[in-house]
Amino acid sequence: MSKLFLVFTGILLIVSGTIFADENIFIQYKTRDGLSFNNVDWLAEDDEGLIYACTNLGLNVFNGTDFTVYNQYNTSGFSNKVSVVLPIKKGFLLIGTTDKGLFLYNKYKEEITPIKTKVNNIDRLLSVSIISKDTLGNIWLGTETGELYCSEETQLFTFIHQNRSTVWTNVAQLSGPIDALCSIGDNTFAGDNSEKITRIKKVADEYIIDFPLKISNVTKVYAFSAYNNSLLIGTDKGLYRLAHLNDLNYNRTLRIDSPWSLHNHIIRSISVHSHNIWIGTEGNGLFKLNLDKPEVSVEQFVYSQNKRNSLNSDYILTSLIDSNDNLWLGTWFGGINMMDLSEAS
Repeated sequence: MSKLFLVFTGILLIVSGTIFADENIFIQYKTRDGLSFNNVDWLAEDDEGLIYACTNLGLNVFNGTDFTVYNQYNTSGFSNKVSVVLPIKKGFLLIGTTDKGLFLYNKYKEEITPIKTKVNNIDRLLSVSIISKDTLGNIWLGTETGELYCSEETQLFTFIHQNRSTVWTNVAQLSGPIDALCSIGDNTFAGDNSEKITRIKKVADEYIIDFPLKISNVTKVYAFSAYNNSLLIGTDKGLYRLAHLNDLNYNRTLRIDSPWSLHNHIIRSISVHSHNIWIGTEGNGLFKLNLDKPEVSVEQFVYSQNKRNSLNSDYILTSLIDSNDNLWLGTWFGGINMMDLSEAS
């Protein structure tokens, strides 16, 4: 997909240490542009630069010009309630839905087919909230009801092509929906509706599970992002940071008592680009923090009714930085916003 270039014009107003940005730098995509729904819950990019947007009215595939929509109205057996999409092998993507389980998207044939899933030798329809892939070739899947599953990618593809039920291991039962997964090395971290961060390490066919980190007073973990040797954690009480992952071990629980930044903000998404963190919040728009000086350099982008190219909504549900240095934001009732970071910087 070709890079989109934007003209930067703006005014910065500094109030109480926060820079309120009033730039006309966002490109907006809504239902009028072909998007199926203006609530966008998940964004992803494949190896060819196509952008995938998950909504409650289906999957949207954006080629830089047009949206192609797949949902239950135009694709037999498919779902409207698409929660997540994960590019795996070239030309193939896993699609998670909350009501009809898993699907496989063949990009070259433009086909979506259901994936049968089996747990403990019993066919199960999984209510998928999130999917991620680690560097060891394992696929991790979290559900709306708190189950965490794992399957090997090679086995998954073999069984799909043989039209057999894919086999999933029920690794753990967490507290409430799993909305945050992050794999770092041979460890996978999961967040749920509690102050505990769950860590899982797969060794052969065994899973080592512990709770190495607790975040005081937090009741929901929404997002993770790893940067160098640190872990950024988005919660309902602000943005937290574990400065050194090496501080975690298997014989004690580390507690973080106060947010690193954006105290009492609901942090829904975290994306790192260069030395900046782009943070999507629920109700307070978009923040840009400098990783080197987060307490000094805070820039905020908010919705403005009179600005055609301002942020479309202050409720940001997901974010993505693509291979062309574009920042994509999925919002609540605002569709998609896109900013070219190479131009904005």
